[in-house]
Amino acid sequence: MCIVTLVAWWGTNAFLPLVAAFLAGPDAAPSVRAGFITYASTMFNLGGLVGTLATIPVARLGRRALFALYLAGGAASIWVTFGGDWEPVVRMRLLFLDGLTVYGVAGTFSFYLPELFPTRLRGTGAGFCYNAGRYLAAAGPFVVGRALGAAATPMDAIRWMALVPLAGLVLVPFVVEPRRLTAAAPGSAAR
Repeated sequence: MCIVTLVAWWGTNAFLPLVAAFLAGPDAAPSVRAGFITYASTMFNLGGLVGTLATIPVARLGRRALFALYLAGGAASIWVTFGGDWEPVVRMRLLFLDGLTVYGVAGTFSFYLPELFPTRLRGTGAGFCYNAGRYLAAAGPFVVGRALGAAATPMDAIRWMALVPLAGLVLVPFVVEPRRLTAAAPGSAAR
């Protein structure tokens, strides 16, 4: 899950300045181009903030459902944001949905990964899983960067990143659902 979500995040977010500058147009003044870059980044990050905060209530559905929702939403939002024929401002507003799903799912790892390990190994286990995912996911921007050379627009290359979270849906049945405490141990006071 770490690899899938990080590849999708890096494959879209790393190229937001390029996308925004392209949307501003080749003849845009530097201040206009900077404004487009700021607006696109803000929309993506604002979506990411909302998506990260939403992982807490969505997690009540179960970890498999949480990942399935975010991965399906990520695939759809990437394809819609980068695959559609939108006006520049509309496309930049759609980056909110991309951030909501692609960036938001990263909030899951702060509570999901520690749940997978016994207390004495939580920091090491969670850190290893997340950061091993980072090393392996570093290939994502290189793949998109290579595709940019052959694509007519940055959006033509980035929209194919939608296949990454879509492929991640195959892994959802393997997501471990943590055991939930259903009752306090006999003789212990509820705290």
